[in-house]
Amino acid sequence: MANRMTPPVEGQEKDVLLVLDKQQGKVSVVKGIDKEGNLQTVPSNTGHGGEFMQVDKNSDVFSNFISNFFRKFQDTSGLELFSVKASQVERDAKAIEDNHRNPTPEGDKRAEMLRVPKPETGRT
Repeated sequence: MANRMTPPVEGQEKDVLLVLDKQQGKVSVVKGIDKEGNLQTVPSNTGHGGEFMQVDKNSDVFSNFISNFFRKFQDTSGLELFSVKASQVERDAKAIEDNHRNPTPEGDKRAEMLRVPKPETGRT
């Protein structure tokens, strides 16, 4: 039992951002934004875990990324962002994809809890 993984202490586990492409019905993990400002993504399986952009939802970096994302991608109607625990990324990505294809009240509720809200615009 010496090799048991200990779960991260509450509040220390980072989140990752998932993006749902509504047209393709696929969920990917946000890797970052390239020099041209294009969103970079990787598949949501843990084999790509080292590439996942990890975020602290309470940090300014996270707030700035979200604001810049929605500012840069004026038409984000085809994309939705979700914030999930790194350890749950595969499960949550599949649940979001499944719910997109076959919506259920439970799935909608879960997706709503994970969804990253668009920042309010028009504030000075």
